[in-house]
Amino acid sequence: LMQNYFPLLTASYLPLCKYGDNECIPRAVNQWLKVAKDGNKEVNLPRIDPLYVERANIIQDPSSNIAIKLTLRDAYVYGLNKAEVYKTVGFEENPLKSKYEVHARIPKITIKSKYIVDGKVLILPITGNGDAELGFGKLIKFV
Repeated sequence: LMQNYFPLLTASYLPLCKYGDNECIPRAVNQWLKVAKDGNKEVNLPRIDPLYVERANIIQDPSSNIAIKLTLRDAYVYGLNKAEVYKTVGFEENPLKSKYEVHARIPKITIKSKYIVDGKVLILPITGNGDAELGFGKLIKFV
């Protein structure tokens, strides 16, 4: 699998970082975000704006006052190419033991998808399905 990405990883426009180099890795990710917007078929890299996500489940604790199960299908995420990574944690040589955190500022993310929701807010039942458009502004961190 990695051989498919080798041309991208060794491209002259990307800095080459050592494992765990959490000063170099954010710079490399920021450079990669600039070139990855439309993807790269030569290395099987999907486009990241919009990023297609076949299915995502968001499940809230059933004992909570807000107990919701939300499923998004055929989701398109817009705005990831505008992310600015300012910190990474981990990325050590052994991928099975390493921690992976990416801290980034993202001005705005929009998700367009089909949804199914089931649950309750306080004592009120919530159920439904249809088209969804979710907007998030000024995200600071994702892991």
